[in-house]
Amino acid sequence: MKKILSLALAMMLTVLLLPVNVEAAEAKKVALNKNSLTIYVGGKTTLKNTGTAKKVKWSSTKPGVASVSQKGVITAKKAGKTTITAKAGKKVAKCTVTVKKQLKAKQIIKKANQQFKNAKSFSINGYINSIKKKNFYMAMGVNLKTNVVFMDLSPLGFPKMYIDGNKTYWQDTTTKTWYYYTSDSDETDFVDSDDLEEGLDDDAKYKLLSNKNFNGKKCAVLRITEEGETIDLYFNLANYELIGASQGSGKEKVVMTIDTKTAVKVPAKALKTATYKELSFEE
Repeated sequence: MKKILSLALAMMLTVLLLPVNVEAAEAKKVALNKNSLTIYVGGKTTLKNTGTAKKVKWSSTKPGVASVSQKGVITAKKAGKTTITAKAGKKVAKCTVTVKKQLKAKQIIKKANQQFKNAKSFSINGYINSIKKKNFYMAMGVNLKTNVVFMDLSPLGFPKMYIDGNKTYWQDTTTKTWYYYTSDSDETDFVDSDDLEEGLDDDAKYKLLSNKNFNGKKCAVLRITEEGETIDLYFNLANYELIGASQGSGKEKVVMTIDTKTAVKVPAKALKTATYKELSFEE
């Protein structure tokens, strides 16, 4: 018996002296990427668990105001406040959600103009229904701070180009190799950021249409008519940011995705590898 007890004691001491994995011993944590947020009726947004807990259970104190899926997707239903909770065991994280009523046309215009005023970049990615194909689009954008211009007019036979002052970087459509050439003049002079800051024209006629989906997001649709031209603008109901526009109908309908957040800049690969080569187009 004494030998058994001695052996047991030795084993216990060995276990006690083993290094402890502190990370494994620590309780999993729950943390959210936002503590509070505002969303508008009909809009959707996603909360993310940034803690160490891999799986959390989501709930809303007032699902009639805003519900939440088990993937953290919040859907705003009516004006009010609710608390979204993410729970893993005894660990809890909360986010206060304020749901506001949908905006009227004048309020949307005011919010859009503020978006334009605060924008650092402005990009458009568009296609025409009659020629829409996978990766078949035309895009352009400008960095309003650095004045770097981006153009992708590949459907018209042009390569992808970034213009930075008198230097133009362009990518060969076949080899994907980057080149650059220089010119005597600043080719970005045609970009006028003042036009963007002025925002939507007050003299135009505006009409709020029924909500529609645009690129998977529920949007308020504002129709603008000016000088015989009509264009529909799409505002994400989650925050009323302008994310798209369309003009025309049927095969001639032009659809544009609008981005005022992603900065337009010359790709690092072009800056690092581009060699000098003039750009020419054969007829």
